[in-house]
Amino acid sequence: YVRAAVKPLGRASIKGRFQVDTGYATVLCLTKDFVAAHKLLPPIDKLERAPVCGLAGDSAEPSWIGKMESLELGSIRIANPETEFSRADFNQDFDGFIGDVALMPYRVIFDYSRETMILTVSVKK
Repeated sequence: YVRAAVKPLGRASIKGRFQVDTGYATVLCLTKDFVAAHKLLPPIDKLERAPVCGLAGDSAEPSWIGKMESLELGSIRIANPETEFSRADFNQDFDGFIGDVALMPYRVIFDYSRETMILTVSVKK
């Protein structure tokens, strides 16, 4: 888990607790409760419906796909991240997922003994 902030268009950043999911194939997913609590759902004309499929199979409730102004992870700022606004009910103690697409530009080191994730710029040879 990491602390990060999402910034809706034209509003202040909102901090949350996010699960890093290297198998999640998009940048960001926000839970239904987090979206509702902070009124984060963009206007319906800025969203697309998307089926949701994971290890448990297809979800009965499709999600909405849209954009946030940014995702802020430490000193890293990801502009206009594709965001899934989940409509599924989670039994969770976190606010969303940060997926592998957000991490692709970086070398990612998980130091489990120190409960630390280190991101460094990946240098192509």
